[in-house]
Amino acid sequence: MSDGRPFQLSSLGGKPVVLFLFATYDAVSQVLLTRLEARLARDPSTTVVGIALQPDAERLLSLYQQTLSVSFLLTYDPEQEILGGRTPLGDVAAIPALVALDPEGRERTRHYGDASDAKLDELLSPDE
Repeated sequence: MSDGRPFQLSSLGGKPVVLFLFATYDAVSQVLLTRLEARLARDPSTTVVGIALQPDAERLLSLYQQTLSVSFLLTYDPEQEILGGRTPLGDVAAIPALVALDPEGRERTRHYGDASDAKLDELLSPDE
């Protein structure tokens, strides 16, 4: 987590989750973060977890979260297993990415780049 404590998706107890894979230095990630925050302000029932995929994430993440007032959990991948393709997510083709997981942790859908409000509604809806 941004406070340095480890985090496991399994701790969310069988809820659908949307992973926001991003980089703190990426402008498109920041645009998408703004859209996500607006969507979550309208409907805070969706669980979103942001994962910074960059080598220096530990050093930057807390400041990033404070500066941008991010309302959802931000964490990082200390071993860079996601970018290395060593997780069930497989290869991540681009940043930012949104990966919707069902309550069992299986990937439901994936989207790369910025997303319109309609696309966010689709991705963040647990009924899809």
